[in-house]
Amino acid sequence: MDLKPDSAEYIADKDSPFIVTWEGDSAITPESRLDEDENWWMVKHHAIVDSFKIYKEYDIIFIGDSITSYWENDKYYDREWGLWTFGKKYWDLLKKAGYRIKDMGFHGDQTQHVIWRLKNGEFPRDIICKTVVLLIGTNNASTEKSIAAGIGEIASIIHETSPMTKILILSILPRKDSNPYSDQDIKVQEVNKILKTYDGYNNIQFGDIYDAFLDPDTHEINTGLYNYDNFGWIHPNEKGYGIELKELSRLLNLGLDL
Repeated sequence: MDLKPDSAEYIADKDSPFIVTWEGDSAITPESRLDEDENWWMVKHHAIVDSFKIYKEYDIIFIGDSITSYWENDKYYDREWGLWTFGKKYWDLLKKAGYRIKDMGFHGDQTQHVIWRLKNGEFPRDIICKTVVLLIGTNNASTEKSIAAGIGEIASIIHETSPMTKILILSILPRKDSNPYSDQDIKVQEVNKILKTYDGYNNIQFGDIYDAFLDPDTHEINTGLYNYDNFGWIHPNEKGYGIELKELSRLLNLGLDL
């Protein structure tokens, strides 16, 4: 279907809520990051593909970008930005609770990169996975509908590969860019509105955790839940991952004492 970026909203078919965008839309076109000379990216991709040859049964697989990849990180001190903390404390808590979990987050990834990874062995047909937690889209610079279409495409690949797998699509987290003229958080909110319409289709659950990262009094982003770098407040700190796990426990009935 050849649609132009300024086309009205299109639906794939009468039963599907997924957004369909224009032919050649970057957010839905599988793309590796080899052209960016990201050797580590392909090394990590092959490591994940190989790991599924050894172990195929999981309770939860996390798929996404740096916000997902940092679940397994502890902390480090950056001379320019100070102490950064991440989600390892809560990742280890999930493992200690007996959950078989896997982190498939790649920092810098956009929807098209995840699509490429899934189409190239990172989610094999013989996998047994109860739940996929999908959080992606904050790095995409395209339109709201384009980003939502990319996320829908990822969900479609997962469902087609493993129809019994529950797909928990998390709302993209609030962000505050260092560029005061950035409209990225406004775009995030619009994407989340579209993602909400995916709930209930193809074993998808939409998990709206956006408000959990806002200050309850000001309703602005709670910067105390984020690390800060030259891009702004985008990556959660340890407290932020604690909030995310609390929300995951609620959405997935994990029964964790948080």
